[in-house]
Amino acid sequence: HIEKKEGTSWKKDFLLTEGSHNLGGFDFDSAIARHVLKKLPGDLSKSIKQDKVKMWYLLDACKTSREGLTTMEETCIDLGKLEGKLRVPFNRKSFQELDDVRVLLSSIRKAIDDVISKQTDISEVVTMGGASNMTCIQEIVASCCKGIKINRMLDANETVVFGAAYEAF
Repeated sequence: HIEKKEGTSWKKDFLLTEGSHNLGGFDFDSAIARHVLKKLPGDLSKSIKQDKVKMWYLLDACKTSREGLTTMEETCIDLGKLEGKLRVPFNRKSFQELDDVRVLLSSIRKAIDDVISKQTDISEVVTMGGASNMTCIQEIVASCCKGIKINRMLDANETVVFGAAYEAF
């Protein structure tokens, strides 16, 4: 969502709707799980892959760690429900190096750069969707939108609903 000034009034406009339906929380959790499975011994990795309940526990642990990275630089993926006291360290840098995340970050940077280069009267940017809570997304938006107010007053998940309602009218 981008707000533009037209004459003496403000016009709210949706100039950018970049994203992928395949890059949501579950997709990130699955990417983290693949990363973790590569780090585990082969027999343990194979045992987890072949058991749906173990995979569910792994995905749940990955989700908890991903959400933790919103406020912490580093976390551990706790696999205690699967294998005793096994914990796999995981940090923001590792997260940003995952292929799925790199694709997302690249597409966001390109989309924002495209809009900014075509529009000179943007006064405010509102990010939408759960992924915009991620620190790496916030950093990209801030670096691409220098001098433009980034409105973080609204819940990023709720803005999707507001945007749909706004466009419906």
